[in-house]
Order: sequence, then structure tokens, then C-alpha cells
Amino acid sequence: MAAWLAVAVATHPARATEHGHTLTYDIGVPHAAVLLAGYLLATVGSLFTIGDPTLRRTGLLTGTGAAVCAVLWRLALLSTWCALAALVSALLLRWVGRPPYAPARG
Repeated sequence: MAAWLAVAVATHPARATEHGHTLTYDIGVPHAAVLLAGYLLATVGSLFTIGDPTLRRTGLLTGTGAAVCAVLWRLALLSTWCALAALVSALLLRWVGRPPYAPARG
């Protein structure tokens, strides 16, 4: 994923176009939907495989938030990804400050 995106950034010009109240960035990546799906699967999907309930909730929040962000962007209402990132960061800050997760034995 990262290699594919790095090559695209290095070899294609970046463009930003207005889309309602948001900006659309384009770096000329073919099959951008596949790249986005792979990115979300790797970053959000991996949180569902962890036994810690807080991290699973983080995955649920991020996945749901990504879907909401996509809908709001499609409607050209506002850019929401940064707000979602701040919310998830606050949840992760709470996770970092608590005692380690100990799964039930049995």
C-alpha cells in the first residue's frame, strides 16, 4: 500500500480542486477506491483483531466515522476527517493512560 502510494506521489502531479465546502486532492492514483479500501482494511480492520475492548471500540468508532465522513464529503457539506481524528486520538489517549488490559482466563 505505502509503496504504491509513494510511487504515485513521486511520479504524478498533485492537484486540489474545490468540491462544495471541501477540497478534493488527486495524485493520479489509478484505482483509488481499491487503495482506499486497502488502507481502511489495514488501519481500521486490524483494530478488530485485538483482544482489548477499548481498541476494538476505537476500530468501530474509526470505521463508522470514516463512513460518516464519506457521506458528508459526498454531500459537500464539510471536511470532517480531522474532527474524527481528534475524537479517536482522545480515545487512544484514554487507553494509553489506563492499566494494561488483562483478558479473562479460563
